Amino acid sequence: MTTIADFYQDLPTLTSCTFRTLSNRPTLEWTPSSEPQEKGAPQSRMAFDVKIDLRILSLALQAIDSLAIHSIKITASLQEDRNLFLILTKTPCLQTLETLHYSADQISILLENLSRYCPKLHTLKLGYVSSNDWNSLSSCPDLKNLSLKGVCLTKQMIEQTLSLFTCLTLLTLFESEIEEEALSLLIHQGWEVEKGRNRYQFSRKEE
Repeated sequence: MTTIADFYQDLPTLTSCTFRTLSNRPTLEWTPSSEPQEKGAPQSRMAFDVKIDLRILSLALQAIDSLAIHSIKITASLQEDRNLFLILTKTPCLQTLETLHYSADQISILLENLSRYCPKLHTLKLGYVSSNDWNSLSSCPDLKNLSLKGVCLTKQMIEQTLSLFTCLTLLTLFESEIEEEALSLLIHQGWEVEKGRNRYQFSRKEE
């Protein structure tokens, strides 16, 4: 049976990990990289009823300069998954980060350090982002795909982060409000708008 101990053992070779609930059980799924002699795609591993110990995780990371992991998804509202923040300090190759259940304070801390820890981030999916934290999104130069929840997007926010909108090719807003002037500005800049139930999706071709 796969356990959290296997996760710590595989930590140096992780390429992706997902923390979620499955049948009401806290579940951690991860994929270690394949050994050179192995053929085929690497096999993912899954452990149920997991609890990540902050102390053990800290000790495991001390011996690692950097992780090869390129995708972290946290889709469960669990106290323990917040300890995965530690992993971000060793993820220079991270391309995808998804987390929807952190508090505004936690997201503020995350955004303040994101460009330093994850300079190659390509896809970011977050929950609530306040207007005070909005400018921090511009610090990720390779960001192409951004999904946010509970945002009130204004014209001023767009004008303050023009570099962000120059890089992005896809912006998805869930349960959000968009100021009419902001919507007009995005359309004027060449963004195509698709409005669905509780969702706005903006897309444009990469220049």
